[in-house]
Amino acid sequence: MEDKRCVQGRWLGAQEILQLRRWIEQRPEWSRKRLAKGLCEQWDWRDGHGRLKDFAARSLLLKLAATSQIKLPALQENKRRAPRSVAVLPLWEEPRPRSVTLAQVQPLRVGLIRSGTAAGKRWAFYLQTYHYLGLRVVGENIGYLIADRQGEDVACLLFGAAAWQCAVRDQFLGWDAQKRRSGLSRHRQQHAFFDSALGAGVLAGQSCFRVGPSPD
Repeated sequence: MEDKRCVQGRWLGAQEILQLRRWIEQRPEWSRKRLAKGLCEQWDWRDGHGRLKDFAARSLLLKLAATSQIKLPALQENKRRAPRSVAVLPLWEEPRPRSVTLAQVQPLRVGLIRSGTAAGKRWAFYLQTYHYLGLRVVGENIGYLIADRQGEDVACLLFGAAAWQCAVRDQFLGWDAQKRRSGLSRHRQQHAFFDSALGAGVLAGQSCFRVGPSPD
């Protein structure tokens, strides 16, 4: 029986890697991004919504290249996308620190972020300005803006696609490899949280409790 290993959720043996190596060699003018997209089309590699899994494909290619099983073209630095710019809010003033209890700001309002809206611009500005990593959005993601009872913004949430493997999570959910493959698309991973009013543990817990399933 041929020895195969799982890479980014795909089982690959020597024959598959050889075919992939030849497939790449036949496209010397393609960038890494185009190779990833082309590989998804070649394998019909899609998520549960029918979208090409090009980020997963790119990760697979990088992992194989790191172990010298394939050779990728050099990075095209001049074609790399510039970092995402976030507009400064007009007439923005740094809010004064305040000390309040959770009861004083409840009920919390959880708003789904939609691109181009006023709330979306505020959400992006807060994360870019106050989160220690700035605003980093890669792949599938969903954001929420949390407001207090007076309608004042108090927190931001950002969720992204769940990590492919996480031993603690998989053990907690009782996942083996097969269950993880079938269930991963239904889960999200918290990527960022910013709290402007209360201790992060208190407000984060309340906010995440209020956030429902991802809208599809």
